[in-house]
Amino acid sequence: MSNAGQDMDVVVIGGGLSGLVAAHRLMQTGVQSLLVLEAKGRVGGRTLNEPSAGAPATHVESGGQWVGPTQSRVLALARELGVGTFKTHHRGRHVMLLNGQRRTHRLPLPLSPWGPTMDFVKAAAKLQWAAWRVNRDAPWTSRHAMQLDGMSLREWVCQNTQTAEARALFDVVSGLTLGGDPADLSLLGVLQHLQSAGGLAALISVHGGAQDSRFVGGAQELSLRLAKALGPRLRTQSPVTQIQWADDMAIIHSASGVVRARQEDHSAGCIPTLPPGLLADVGPFLKPRTGPLIWAGTESSHIWSGYMDGAVRAGEQAARAITRQMPSRD
Repeated sequence: MSNAGQDMDVVVIGGGLSGLVAAHRLMQTGVQSLLVLEAKGRVGGRTLNEPSAGAPATHVESGGQWVGPTQSRVLALARELGVGTFKTHHRGRHVMLLNGQRRTHRLPLPLSPWGPTMDFVKAAAKLQWAAWRVNRDAPWTSRHAMQLDGMSLREWVCQNTQTAEARALFDVVSGLTLGGDPADLSLLGVLQHLQSAGGLAALISVHGGAQDSRFVGGAQELSLRLAKALGPRLRTQSPVTQIQWADDMAIIHSASGVVRARQEDHSAGCIPTLPPGLLADVGPFLKPRTGPLIWAGTESSHIWSGYMDGAVRAGEQAARAITRQMPSRD
C-alpha cells in the first residue's frame, strides 16, 4: 500500500521492542497519528520465537529470553500485557568445558582446583571495583577514559590473572554475558556495561540475576501483543531507504511509500560490543536526537544496556521526549 504524501505526527522506524514500546506509550498519551515501519516481515527485533521441530506448540527462543528481578521496566510491561514468567530451570550440577576438560559443580564456579578459582574471583572483584568508578551515563568523561578504552578486556585479564584456567573462565563469562571475545571488547565499554547491570554478579547469576526467569510463550510475545494493539499503524516489510529532514519535519521514504512526520523515533539494539578505541572517541558526539530524529534502543539505555529491560526503558524515554515536544491537546 502506498502512503505517498501521508502526514503523521510520529513515525517509528523499527518494530523491535524499543520502537513498539515507544509507539505504545505514545498511544497511551493520546497520540493517534503515528506509524511504525519495520523492515522485516515480523516484529520483535532481537527476540524471536520459533516452533520446535516435531512440536509446533513448543517454542524455542532464538534471541533474548531471560529476565531478572531488577529489570523492573520489562517486568512491568509484561504484567501490563498479561505475559507471565516462570523460573529458569536451575536444579542439578553445572557443567563446564574448561581448557578441553569437562567439569561439574554445584556452585556457580568450580571450587576445584582452588587456586585458579580464587585467581578468577580476585580479578573479577578488581574488575567490578573499576566498574563502580566509571561514569555510567558518560563513560568517556571518566578518569583515564582514553587509557581504559584503548585496552581490550583480554589485555586487562592477562595483566590481572596468574593462571590459564582463570583466563579461560573470563572467556566463558565474556562470551555468555558480554556478547563477544575479550580481545574484541573495549575495557571501558565492559566497565560501563557492568555498571548498567548493577554488577558482574547480577550478569552471570541465575537465581536473582539476569537469567532468573523467562516469559511464558517466549520473549517475542511482548512484541507480538504490542503489535496487535497497534493494528494498521504497524507496517512490516517496509524497509526505510531514505530520510530527509529539516528542523521541524522529516520525510521518510520506505518500501510502503513516503511519509512526512513531525517527530521520528529510530530504534535498534543488541548486547553492546564496543571494540577498543571507539567509545572514548565518539562518545562525546552521541546525543539523543538529531533534528526531529530521536534515537531509541537498548544500547542507549544507561540501565540494563543490551537487555530487553534496557530496550523498554529506551522506548519509554523516547516517548517522553516526543511527548514533551508535541503541542498541547487541551
